[in-house]
Amino acid sequence: MKKLILLIILIVAAFGIFAFQNQLSNSQNPRSKIQKLKAFSLALDWVPNTNHTGIYVARAKGWYEDEGLDLKILPYSEVSSNTLVYENKADVGISSTESVVMQTGSKNPVISIAAIINSNTSGLITLKDKGIKSPRDLDNKTYGGFGLPYENAVVREVIQSDGGKGIFTNVILETAAMDALASGRIDFVWVFEGWDKIAANIENIETNYFPIKDYGVPDYYTPVIITGPKQMDAKKDLLAKFMRATQKGYAFAIANPDDAAKILIAQNPKGTFPNEELISKSQKFLSKTYAPNDKTWGIQDRKFWRDYPKFMIDNKTVTDKNGNPIKSIDFESLYTNKFLE
Repeated sequence: MKKLILLIILIVAAFGIFAFQNQLSNSQNPRSKIQKLKAFSLALDWVPNTNHTGIYVARAKGWYEDEGLDLKILPYSEVSSNTLVYENKADVGISSTESVVMQTGSKNPVISIAAIINSNTSGLITLKDKGIKSPRDLDNKTYGGFGLPYENAVVREVIQSDGGKGIFTNVILETAAMDALASGRIDFVWVFEGWDKIAANIENIETNYFPIKDYGVPDYYTPVIITGPKQMDAKKDLLAKFMRATQKGYAFAIANPDDAAKILIAQNPKGTFPNEELISKSQKFLSKTYAPNDKTWGIQDRKFWRDYPKFMIDNKTVTDKNGNPIKSIDFESLYTNKFLE
């Protein structure tokens, strides 16, 4: 019941944000009234956050209009961005490596066309006073899960790679991850360093954090921008235009994290971000991880689309339409860099 109420609140808030953004776009970009723009839609994976900053920057700067696109940002809803994109109800969407792999395994494929963050920035977190100093100490503890098929395999690998047995209890969360930790109902949870860990630091909550990629799990991209097979066939030019503008948005965010954070806040209704300090600090963290070491933002490495998907398949977390574990997948079909410059 709590999960349903939370979902309803998020959906109502998301549609309010959607209406505000469309009004803001029309008022701030007069060029859209001068030239005829092509409608183009992007489906969010959650409420607006710093994963999405480059998109909001590009929209605020008018870079989509410069490419001849009228970008509509579709709010998070009970219909996932993966479904909207696969069914061609959105041109692109925000997703994850896991979703791309699972959609392809069930013959409802979506394709990653850009990595928003160049590496996996998620990990397992505990409260420091729990005395859990390394992943092996998580044995026989309670994990706060999200009901996703790959969670147990990932958590087990992290624990075992540190010398533990990988034995734990998985309890499905009905509240926010850090709230569940604070309540004492769970001992550890899987979070994003650039959001939840920063939020904990702001609240002076002492934690121990174990990055997933440091403990046996192959590195991977999350989140990613996806499109569908139909769009790949019919809208190649529009996808290239979208990615050109989006690359500029993330390049700006990389070089100007403070200004980018302010743009993200301004592009959404007042009250969307109750803690603007979190937005600022999260943005500074992510601006360093979008494309570190002078890499081109968005470019995807074949290794990332082979090793972790293989890990998922080997652990029987990817199934076909009938729920049977698949044994192989065409790794090259999961992603493309052809719309990036």
